[in-house]
Amino acid sequence: MEVNVELRHLNLLDILNNAQGNILHDEKIICNLEHLQTESNDFSKKSSEADKIMKDVITATEGYVQFSHLCADLFFAIDRLSSLHHSYHFSLEWFLDVFKHVITDAKETISKNVTTRLEQLQCLLYQSFFQRLSSALSQKHRASFLYTLFESDSRCSRMGS
Repeated sequence: MEVNVELRHLNLLDILNNAQGNILHDEKIICNLEHLQTESNDFSKKSSEADKIMKDVITATEGYVQFSHLCADLFFAIDRLSSLHHSYHFSLEWFLDVFKHVITDAKETISKNVTTRLEQLQCLLYQSFFQRLSSALSQKHRASFLYTLFESDSRCSRMGS
């Protein structure tokens, strides 16, 4: 692309250098300038579109970074359950299996909007992990884990503001 632009500039310089008389009356120069202006406008439009796309990518990336922190908090909250009772040990592999299951099941049903999608995934993750863990936890530990989920959710909400 840059090579083509340079060649066009050299071509224009060559035409200007070889011009005879008043350059404003030279049809070849005027056509060449108009062509360069059209290309410049196209380039500006494409550059503007690329800037918008990059802005969207950065926004999406920031959302997923925040979501990854939420997932890490969720994993460590589950990991800390072992401090409540020795039988509450859940592996990273188990956590990832549940996570993958939620993501796979949600593919078709969640929003295409990044912010909404991440909120929906968060709700689905919390529901899924709570449902799977509630049968293994005692009643008082379920309440404690539920409190931990709410606490994690409020931290994430504050991170987004």
